[in-house]
Amino acid sequence: MLTLVRQNYACPTCIVRKSDFADLRNYQPERTVQDMKRIFHQAQDLDISGDISKAQDMLQTNGLVNVEVGIFFVCT
Repeated sequence: MLTLVRQNYACPTCIVRKSDFADLRNYQPERTVQDMKRIFHQAQDLDISGDISKAQDMLQTNGLVNVEVGIFFVCT
């Protein structure tokens, strides 16, 4: 599982949505590596347990996207 920052989030250092970016009166929590790793692992556990929609909702709420990447090697 690979997570990417969603395009609806204007700031890579905090969790402000694009629509709220102009309103600087509201405090927005920082997007830390530790927090994103914790959220990723929680979503991964939900995905493994079969609750895929809840896992995707958790990632989306925090500005992340679940992307599966496959690597194929061809030897010639």
